[in-house]
Amino acid sequence: MEAATTLAITIQRQTYRGHGTFEDREGWGRELMAHQSNLTALLGLLPDDQRDTRDWVLDLLDGVQHWDGQDVWEEYRIRTTSFLAELAAWLVALARGSKPPERRDMTRVVAERILDHRQGGLVDEREALVMRAEMYELDEEERERVREIDAALDAIQQERTTLAQNQDEITAS
Repeated sequence: MEAATTLAITIQRQTYRGHGTFEDREGWGRELMAHQSNLTALLGLLPDDQRDTRDWVLDLLDGVQHWDGQDVWEEYRIRTTSFLAELAAWLVALARGSKPPERRDMTRVVAERILDHRQGGLVDEREALVMRAEMYELDEEERERVREIDAALDAIQQERTTLAQNQDEITAS
């Protein structure tokens, strides 16, 4: 449990530092891999009757990856903290001797959280433009931005529909 906590603290510290330089990200990646390696070794010590928990936690640990600067920072933070939270829930249940939580499709959970984040930012920006329009007339650039936001919100809704359809197909099979 201590190894998982150390891993989580390392990730949280990174998410509040900001984007950092290439060298920072490389250092964070090495630190993250060391913590992951330590946790993997400790999970290997679990008895065979905990194989299901061990395998699932190892799968969750694979979802915690170092930030290479390619992903949008906030989306990286959402993905990483989601996997860490799920991993922690499973380890806490193990430590308490409780029934483990239900397995969740973390790819889907993370996708939904990222869509929520994107949608929230777009809705806030659109509302600010609408309030501005009530006080002043929007210029052409601002009206174009409202149209772009509307198109992006439609695309997010389409992504949500696709996620739901994929989940329905998985559930049906």
